[in-house]
Amino acid sequence: MKKDKEIRKFYSLQDETHKYDSVRFRNGGIVVDKCEKETIKNMLKSKSVVNILDVATGTGRFARMLSEEPKTKIVGFDYSKKMIKILKKNKSNKFEKVRGDAEMLPFKNNSFDCITSMRFMIHYDDLSIFLKEMARVSKKHIIFDTPNKYSLKTIVSFATNITKKIFGFSYMSWFSEKEMMNFFDSLGLKVVDVKKTFFIPQGIYRFMPYSLAVLVKKMDDFVLYGILKGRMACAHTWKVEII
Repeated sequence: MKKDKEIRKFYSLQDETHKYDSVRFRNGGIVVDKCEKETIKNMLKSKSVVNILDVATGTGRFARMLSEEPKTKIVGFDYSKKMIKILKKNKSNKFEKVRGDAEMLPFKNNSFDCITSMRFMIHYDDLSIFLKEMARVSKKHIIFDTPNKYSLKTIVSFATNITKKIFGFSYMSWFSEKEMMNFFDSLGLKVVDVKKTFFIPQGIYRFMPYSLAVLVKKMDDFVLYGILKGRMACAHTWKVEII
């Protein structure tokens, strides 16, 4: 697939691997980083979850956080040679690093208690090949995120065509909650939890000073949860069970 090749090429660029976190999670972007990490932590609150595979680990943002938990074994998995090289150089990354293709995970069936994969499947229209592989190597759960089709982020993205201008290709795929529920049914996956976050598109936060972003996030939460009752969230983070 042309789009798949473009995505792989982009995330293998030397400049992108070095600046990924500093560009997205600077200034007010720290608020986004904290929110995403808190979401994952809350979904993983179980003593039985010890062995975790983080697919498309990238800079190790989530794998590093998860490896700080006592008695956990984390494997960070990524396609990019440059990302893996950077991860291995960073001595603070106390987790195993493995390079490979998410379409053919190099692990035996039921190797992990849970799979996490953030900001990866947002790039693809067909998620089935990835979720089938993750379901094969996971004993019970998969946690990942998708962009919500009915959100302010969709409107802004289509109106300005930002992603096309920045990346040279349209890198975001959009899914409604109903579409995802039907999709899970077709794959034999059961939704255990879904966290809906951000009324204001996440990318806007990085252009704010941190103190302002904290206040804006409180307003964001009030609008999203208090008024809209979770509707029009930019992101859906899913925890699904293999049945």
